[in-house]
Amino acid sequence: MESKFVNKKQAKGNDNIEYGEVSVLHSSSQSEITILPFFIKHSDPTRERDLCIKIARNKKTSGFSFPEVEINMREKAILALRDKLNELLALKKIPENGNFLLVRIGDEQQVDLSGLDTSDVAKALISVLENDEIVEHIDAIDFSDNLAFAFRNSIKIKSLIKAMDELEAALETEVSEQYYQEWCERNGWVFGNQYVMKDSERRISRNDNVDLLASSVVTGYRDIIELKKPTFSVLNYDSSHDSYYFSVEVSKAIGQCHRYLDVFSEEAVTGLRDNREIVAYHPRATIVVGRSNDWTDDQHRALHGLNSRMNGISILTYDHLLLQGRRLVEMLQNTQSTETEPSGLDFDFEEDDSLPF
Repeated sequence: MESKFVNKKQAKGNDNIEYGEVSVLHSSSQSEITILPFFIKHSDPTRERDLCIKIARNKKTSGFSFPEVEINMREKAILALRDKLNELLALKKIPENGNFLLVRIGDEQQVDLSGLDTSDVAKALISVLENDEIVEHIDAIDFSDNLAFAFRNSIKIKSLIKAMDELEAALETEVSEQYYQEWCERNGWVFGNQYVMKDSERRISRNDNVDLLASSVVTGYRDIIELKKPTFSVLNYDSSHDSYYFSVEVSKAIGQCHRYLDVFSEEAVTGLRDNREIVAYHPRATIVVGRSNDWTDDQHRALHGLNSRMNGISILTYDHLLLQGRRLVEMLQNTQSTETEPSGLDFDFEEDDSLPF
């Protein structure tokens, strides 16, 4: 709020009344509208004073102004006027015509929805949840258990869908490995609920840094996730043998992860030197690289076969990661629709043979 100097004075001849300065609300060459505040004391000095105002329309004549109309308002009327002005100021920002639901919150009173179209109310609430600033404060509200479960899970699903939309949009424009590393750090769930991304540590030895360490929710042992550019090719075709093989970029990444797994196994068998909680026991590595949105069935089949014949290392394209994330969200939505008791977001995903990796 902007700082402003105001004053309050004792009324002459009445010890129970104080008054503030006269303020001009509007002024023209012929008239002006003013407001004069009064503060009425109570017999109990600890009680807050009541506020009253006098609104006057004054006629200007020969350099003087004379009251034409005066309106006195007590505090209850002032508060009603304030609420109405706030309502109208909010309404003026909306260009469309129609019926609008204005809900007052924070006074611990129930909202009366009788006579309202419940579908319109639902649409209004959904539009409110589109505001990220409002969503951030939802967890601070003390709901009933079932309502909290349904409400927060709905918001969580909304955030997951938004994350997948961000990834899909980025794949059309963003090529930086750093972007995808930061996205995966925020959305580690996309690799499945068997993992949790909780380590800021990336150094597994003096000379080796990995992109991500994924912690198993069951054992706590870490696996490695390595991210390469989505612009890299994944598969090459050998026409002489009618077969697919990994591209140079992917082959290099496999060799890199082979070293990481060897080093990580040696350095963290009982925990990293400076981070004893980070333990590796027969770690695996997942390499995310390239696109597969325009692949044929033969290419998907070839990647599945090549992955099946590697030990401890898997190749995942960004489109496969996107498909996996969409599938996890879909399964979460289906789980929520049938869930009756709060159980959080940790549920088991069934194997899905339609995923090509």
